[in-house]
Amino acid sequence: MLMRPFLRAGLLALLLFPGVHPAGAADLATIPYAKLDEIWQKTDAIDRKKLIVLAQFGSSNKAVKPSDIVLSIRSSSGAIPIRLSPEGDVLDFPRTEALRKENPPIETNQPKGTLALGMSLGVVVPDSLTFRYARIAEGLAEGNKAVKAQAGMLSLVAPSLKCVVFFFPPPGAGKATVEIAAAGGKKVLTADASGQVKLMLGSKIAAENPEVRVSERPTRILLSP
Repeated sequence: MLMRPFLRAGLLALLLFPGVHPAGAADLATIPYAKLDEIWQKTDAIDRKKLIVLAQFGSSNKAVKPSDIVLSIRSSSGAIPIRLSPEGDVLDFPRTEALRKENPPIETNQPKGTLALGMSLGVVVPDSLTFRYARIAEGLAEGNKAVKAQAGMLSLVAPSLKCVVFFFPPPGAGKATVEIAAAGGKKVLTADASGQVKLMLGSKIAAENPEVRVSERPTRILLSP
């Protein structure tokens, strides 16, 4: 799997969404429609006001950019392209009863054994640069709820999500900040060289629910163990 920072923060997907493997005929990877639809079905119960599900395709071949990857549902009614962002994010995945019944193959332009799908859970990024701590605390609680629900009997040993990771645009690397105005004193965290700020959440400060201020709007706020 191509290990971008985005995917590193979402490795819990190995537990949440097991069984996503490339399969195919000839020399190119082919994925059954039912396999990807099953992934989305498992996320239907998530409260989308608190949590978002992010899916990203990548390649184990370092020479292949996410923008090089092409996926198309080969339905009997015609080819249906699956749109990806330049970073490989799935922008839309058609889900209909007709496609479920047909279960057509999803063809790609990548060789067998090189295509991978990473899944992550994230907090809905606020439009404002200031928001309450409860926004990320509630997202984290919803994420842990989702992990336990998908883990089933393994919920006792499932990884617990304890952190959120703010991802800032490249210009904010080493400069962007996350400021928490706690009663015990202001806490300011600065993005690292890759534009990330990792914040460990605590129950005490969650009960206080202080204001959180970011210097610029992050592109993502992902959950992490």
